[in-house]
Amino acid sequence: MNKIKKLPLLIKIPIGLALFLSLMLLFVTVFENLPPSAGTPLQCQVRYSGALKVGDQPMGLLTHMYRNSDGQFAVAGLNKNGDAWLVGKMGFAADYQPYWELDGRNASSLKNSGDANFELAATSGEWAFVRNGLGQVVAVNVVKNKVLEKSNLGLCTGTWGDDVRIQRVNRDNIVLTNSKGQVGFYDLRHLTDYIPKEVGRSPDLLMVVDPDSALAVGQCAQLSENRNARMRVDEGLMGFTSGMNGTLNLYRVAPDKIELKPVTLSVPKEGGSDFVISKQGVFGVKVSGLLDRTEQWKQYKLADLENNRKDPAFFMTAEPLGFRSDYALDESKNGSGYWIAERFKSYYFFDRFLLTHVNGEGVKQSYEIDDRLLKESLSKQQAWVVLPGERHLVAANLENGAGYSVIECK
Repeated sequence: MNKIKKLPLLIKIPIGLALFLSLMLLFVTVFENLPPSAGTPLQCQVRYSGALKVGDQPMGLLTHMYRNSDGQFAVAGLNKNGDAWLVGKMGFAADYQPYWELDGRNASSLKNSGDANFELAATSGEWAFVRNGLGQVVAVNVVKNKVLEKSNLGLCTGTWGDDVRIQRVNRDNIVLTNSKGQVGFYDLRHLTDYIPKEVGRSPDLLMVVDPDSALAVGQCAQLSENRNARMRVDEGLMGFTSGMNGTLNLYRVAPDKIELKPVTLSVPKEGGSDFVISKQGVFGVKVSGLLDRTEQWKQYKLADLENNRKDPAFFMTAEPLGFRSDYALDESKNGSGYWIAERFKSYYFFDRFLLTHVNGEGVKQSYEIDDRLLKESLSKQQAWVVLPGERHLVAANLENGAGYSVIECK
């Protein structure tokens, strides 16, 4: 019987090394860390991070973070006990570390609802929307140095679920949507929900995106739904599709009232599964499939699609979470550059984030950042403002109260 000769050690080592390197190459190829759209990202730096305090009082639940009518950065929220509202205005120390001076304090009656657990459902400028453990969503408004609690936002005679998205469409109106394709309009001036005049009148106020990609009034008793629908809203823009055909309806919305002006759009063919719109003039379409590790999106200039431009320019991103304009002293005169927050899968499993800057010529530069507060902020309430000097202020509500980070990307 012939014996099998063992391979010499000098041959085993190169073969083993070759197999190891092949497996590593396969791992890096399949489970790559960065999406191809990121190019060669630079690194953001966390300059400051800590608990968010107004004066010497810790913020228990941050609800507002925005620039007020005087151009100052302001915050508001509940104190640790949840029985008082705090309003603060931001200043900077000599080393540019931010702090918040107490500008006002007033009592809160949210606990009177019978539930002491609150979370931030959405925030937009001087308005925010707080949900309690009973599912009630309360609109709260900062007026000068006080926070005023307004009425509950209901779905027919019930409450909106945890999947509700609350988005500001103009100065005085918000749009509520959920995963069932149900839509509600809410007038912030009169604190009432309503049906836009372009939609047929009905005693019921529930709307749903119907199979023809049109808004139809639904029956509250039956709670009509369309889980394939997609509806996207940003200031001055509103778009929706039924998800059952290739039709997308896009409207420009007047700044001071719900007056819908249809926009004729040449939508790229690959944009059937999802889309995004922003007041920065961006229209994005999702081009990745269910089996892709990370979402892939094509971002176009909305004006190019409106003008039916042949072969419009685009750039690729991962999943877009939000858009912010470059800092400008006068917010009404924002420059042409803007930022996109992106989420992607790192090594196939872990959520990571990019901040990508796009200048006026459409040239983009991505920045990678690993910061818990940024992750919480961007994936949930999006308390995020752009500061001077290519810095970003992000804040989020954590288990032990509100925290903030100042991140520099340059």
